[in-house]
Amino acid sequence: MHFKQKNILFGVTLLGCTSLMASSYVGLDLSHSQNSISGGVTSEIRTSNNSVALKYAYGKDGNRKYQGCITYYHYSDPLFDDSNKDLYDMSFDFIQEFDAQHNIYPYLKIGLGLGTMPIDNASKSNITSLSFNAGFGISFKLPEHFYLVTGFEYLGRSWQDIKYTTTSEKTLSTYTYGLGLYVGVNYGF
Repeated sequence: MHFKQKNILFGVTLLGCTSLMASSYVGLDLSHSQNSISGGVTSEIRTSNNSVALKYAYGKDGNRKYQGCITYYHYSDPLFDDSNKDLYDMSFDFIQEFDAQHNIYPYLKIGLGLGTMPIDNASKSNITSLSFNAGFGISFKLPEHFYLVTGFEYLGRSWQDIKYTTTSEKTLSTYTYGLGLYVGVNYGF
């Protein structure tokens, strides 16, 4: 790449980052959800698996928001083996806010994610998942650029097929879905 092309690329990147930083926010959410599981170590539908999640988000502020998220999920029971309960997920959400009254903003959100979980005793050491989420909530503007957010979210997840080797080899498809409640704080800058 020539010097002039590098300078143009650097300028466009800097302009894009400056534009994104102009009205951006970071946030931290804590959520709890009740999940139903179809597949995993059994073909029966189970509804007793809870998950707790910690989400870090960075996004563009305004009435129409978008955010990139990194989320850590911890399930109360393993989904695929005897010990692994942790899922690491990267997602993208689109949020539409509505101006209800001074400093109160109801919103709708929709998003997609891609996750990975370590597993044992299967054909792979990690299993990937594709997720879809939709929800609604309320954002409360607090002093000094802070926002308190709370809401409900539906999360559906389709897991990669895996093969288990026992007395015979079998392949299982797994889906999880659940409804969760979350609360968090955002800081706008």
